[in-house]
Amino acid sequence: METTKQEFINQMEKLVLDTVDDFADSLEAHNSPICTCPQCRLDVTCYVLNNIPPQYIISSRGMAHLQADYQLKIQKTADVIQMTKQGFEIVSRVKRPGFVHKGEAAGEIIEEKPCFNFPLITGQLLNGQNFAPLNEKQEVSLLIDGWPAEMCNSNWPNPYILVPTLPGNFMFLPKPFFTAQPGETRTFSLTLQLKAEGYHNLSHNFTLDLVSDSRVLSALKTNKKYTVQELYAFKTDFVEENL
Repeated sequence: METTKQEFINQMEKLVLDTVDDFADSLEAHNSPICTCPQCRLDVTCYVLNNIPPQYIISSRGMAHLQADYQLKIQKTADVIQMTKQGFEIVSRVKRPGFVHKGEAAGEIIEEKPCFNFPLITGQLLNGQNFAPLNEKQEVSLLIDGWPAEMCNSNWPNPYILVPTLPGNFMFLPKPFFTAQPGETRTFSLTLQLKAEGYHNLSHNFTLDLVSDSRVLSALKTNKKYTVQELYAFKTDFVEENL
């Protein structure tokens, strides 16, 4: 008897992502010299996932509650936290070249001008048919007021290419918008677009209400974060069959 084809989800991925972020935030709060830039966080996440046993479940609508219950039982386990600590120590000693890390100012200009500093924009793309994170190398683009958003520096690509080690997850940090004075308010219209082979084009609109600061904030020190709601992408053949 042939087994029905199913999608499998490694539940440890979200646990590790959350643990790495929490651990990095703690390092920053204690002014640790260890680099906690977004790229180092990603490298640590990959290190941990490659060194702990996966925990798989079958992806389906009926597994949603089971997944939530399981997450509560295994959150912040000692093994994951210890591996995260080890990962930051290793990554901090051997930093990925071509990126600006803590204590390095190359390529980043901090201007003393009033501007709107954007938050770190994060989110996750899921397969709309089975709720599994997209693990294919698809491109996600960010637009601001209808135009491709320029990022704060070359560390942040736009479009962002999804990577299998962080299924469905994307991050953007737009370049600040300069203005006349601090304390101004402005609503920015943003659009996330997925144009991927085999998937129906996805476009998600949202707005950010920002207040201008007195200066540009360093990309390494930003503590603002905006998480987009989970986005669901549908394969083209599925959309055509259900029209």
